[in-house]
Amino acid sequence: MTRADRPLPPTTTGRHPGRRASQVLIIGDLAEQCRDLARAGYDVEATGSAVEALAICQRRKPDFIIADWSMPDMSGVEFCRAFRNIDQGGDGHVILLAHHQGAAEIATGLDAGMNDFLTTPVKGPELQARLLIGSRNLRIGDALRQENTRLHNLLQQLQEMRASAERDLRDAGRLQQAMMRGHAGQFGKAAISLLLHPARAVGGDLVGCFSIDDHRIGIFALDIAGHGVAAALVAARLSAHLSENPDLNEVLRPTRDGGDPLTPAALAHRLNRLLLEERGFDSYLTLIYADLDHANGHVRMVQAGHPHPVLQTAHGSLRQLGKGGMPVGLFPEPIFDEFELTMRPGERMLIASDGITESNDPGGGYRMQSRLEDLLTAHSGLHGHAFLEAMLLALDRDGADRIRDDRSAVLVEFGPPPSARPAGTRSQSDQDGVEDVW
Repeated sequence: MTRADRPLPPTTTGRHPGRRASQVLIIGDLAEQCRDLARAGYDVEATGSAVEALAICQRRKPDFIIADWSMPDMSGVEFCRAFRNIDQGGDGHVILLAHHQGAAEIATGLDAGMNDFLTTPVKGPELQARLLIGSRNLRIGDALRQENTRLHNLLQQLQEMRASAERDLRDAGRLQQAMMRGHAGQFGKAAISLLLHPARAVGGDLVGCFSIDDHRIGIFALDIAGHGVAAALVAARLSAHLSENPDLNEVLRPTRDGGDPLTPAALAHRLNRLLLEERGFDSYLTLIYADLDHANGHVRMVQAGHPHPVLQTAHGSLRQLGKGGMPVGLFPEPIFDEFELTMRPGERMLIASDGITESNDPGGGYRMQSRLEDLLTAHSGLHGHAFLEAMLLALDRDGADRIRDDRSAVLVEFGPPPSARPAGTRSQSDQDGVEDVW
């Protein structure tokens, strides 16, 4: 039983039936006070030795201790210090009996752990009044300690829950990365490399590819508005709609009944309907989806609010693709930009999220779409994952010390890569749906 569970100590009117009496330890020759307190219902124990009193305190943990300022084997101040050092037992209420002590000595006693003092000669009613006040203080102290213990346990539980949630998020992030890596690789003449670098443990960007038939693959990059767990859950759900499973993949579903796979624009409209029909979904996404024939390099692509892909020729010239289009999940009848092009041997196409295209430059501003072109030119001699890793390192080095957005990219390389790419040369070719930015 703690002091907070006990009632106030009994008064001189007698004991309270069924309640444990407060324990009082008296040190010194105070026989009259012992009798008065015992008659008032206190559990009184007396000793003439301060050393013996400390041993009693370790066994019984009395509620109150009344001691003389000067005792034969120890001063009252020394006793207070020793009592407060008792492990989990020195929290009783100590009253010292002062004789001619001044203000400085009283202050020393309070600093040593004294709770109260009485000047001699001690009067019975005054002593009992001080015990009543001390009992209230003890109960308040016990209540505070219990509350502190409760809060400490609650904080520990919250820390354990947070640690568990962080472990789960790290596991989810590793799973997200593992799923993405399983989609990359060589498809005929096309090599697909993927980058997924969330701002937190998990993110709302999604990149990947899947086989449409023997010579075509679907390549996708999408960015759900928002960050963290909520966006990651939406990304996980959408990944099923773009998986290798023809029963789930929205592009491949028509083929089960002998139909043709969905075109890129049709997929964008299908996802738009799914998001608008989803109850409780108040976000949107940007999308690039490309249908690539890896035998001849023909690409049919839709752009829905996602940053413009950039095509780099074998000679190093750069072209910005698409006209923009509306995001997915905002409007009932959106306009998406679908276009076609043919990749030639040695060309590559970089699709990146706004976490890359809007990365901070060294001067603190935003470089927007030109960021992709700068990166492609600067690392024209690198290919595949080596290029993507170098791009990420360049972004970190150039000022993305505080990553605010998920970063993802798809690199599509067609045919054997050239041994080296001249930087920034101007191209003369003119492909449908392609804007020359040089």
